Order: sequence, then structure tokens, then C-alpha cells
Amino acid sequence: MHRIDTDGHVNGLFTDGNPQTGQAATLVDAAWLNALQENVISVLTAANINPVKGNNGQLAAAVIALIAGVVGTGGGSVPTTRQLLTTGLLTGGSSLVSDVNLDVPKSTAAMVTAGVNDATAITPLALATAFGGSLSSGYFVMPGGLILQWGTVIGSYAEGSVLATLPTSFTDTGYALTITSINQSGDTNRDVFAQRVSKSLGTFTTILNWDGSGSAASDGFEYIAIGR
Repeated sequence: MHRIDTDGHVNGLFTDGNPQTGQAATLVDAAWLNALQENVISVLTAANINPVKGNNGQLAAAVIALIAGVVGTGGGSVPTTRQLLTTGLLTGGSSLVSDVNLDVPKSTAAMVTAGVNDATAITPLALATAFGGSLSSGYFVMPGGLILQWGTVIGSYAEGSVLATLPTSFTDTGYALTITSINQSGDTNRDVFAQRVSKSLGTFTTILNWDGSGSAASDGFEYIAIGR
């Protein structure tokens, strides 16, 4: 399409002419009329509408059909049978008859530690919450259910047994346990070592043994336990 450019136009616009100023009326030529006609026909063609003589509503019908196709309710460029499909972790796919919300579900800390959900995404926050804990005493449940526990028992202990309580209870007494005696003063006469005596789901007993001469006092012990 082009603006009228024949004799008598004023800046691409039509004029009726003005004899007083010598302005001639705009001459309408076949090129401009054909351009106007073919632009209208192209809209009808895009909407699959055949031009019919005497039907003055076809241009409006074509525009409505094309708009309806774009928004997914008619026979235009986007058929209503089209669907937005999702795979993997992405959910929310549906037909295009209305707005579609897509979502990637997040894992909770419990899901991270359980390690059995395969349809959610792990976020940094979920990891930090699942694997948090104090350095002095704590535990976390690893994916798959394996539990890692640690702790420190501080005090002045003579040779003998000490009962310690775990931060959380295991479900199986077959957990592995390592114990290290504490010698805070660095006294070489404190030849005390720790041995595990017994263990239950939530506690264990260690015995502090004195080997050699000098003071048998112990400052306590540290431990790490792993199991289910």
C-alpha cells in the first residue's frame, strides 16, 4: 500500500481542490485503487474467506477470525487444538484456550533427606535446611535415609564407664561409632583411651581406660556415628 501520489495531492493526502488558491483536486489513479483493493483482499485470503460481491461485512469478519485465531478461540493462525505440553519436572501444560501457568515444583527439606521423590527440584534453601547442624553436636539425614551424628561430651571423668545420649535415635542398632578421648591440657601422663561398651538406638556407653602411671582423669570424649 502507498499514500496517494498523483497530481493534486498534498503531502500524500487527498484534497478537493481550491480554485481561489489554484490548488487542483487530487487525481485518483488505478495504481492507488488497486493497492487499496489488494490490501483488503489479502486480509480476506489470510482468513480463508472468498470475496463475494455485495457482501460488505467480509473485511470485518476476516479481522475477527484472525484475532480469534491468535487468542486460540477461532480458525486463525493458532488452532484451538494446539496444546502446550510439558516434560521432565515442568508441570502445568494444557490447551491454549486460556492462559497457561507453568511450574517447577520445589523439594522440601524432608524430601531432600528422604531421597525418594523424583519429581521435584532441589533448591539451595532446601539443601541448607536439610543438612544444617551445630559443630559441637548434631545430625543430618542424608538422601536415602543414612544418618550422620556427632557430638562432644565434656567433663572431668575418672576411669570408668560413661553413658552418652545421641542427638537423635537411630532405627537400627547396627550403626558404626568412633570415639576419641579428649586431653585438653596436653598432659602426657593422661594415658586415657575410650572404648565403646554397648549401644542402643538413642544412647551408647563408653569406658574410659587408664593405661600407665599418673592421673587417670579424662576431659571427656568426642564421637561420630553413622547408620540408619
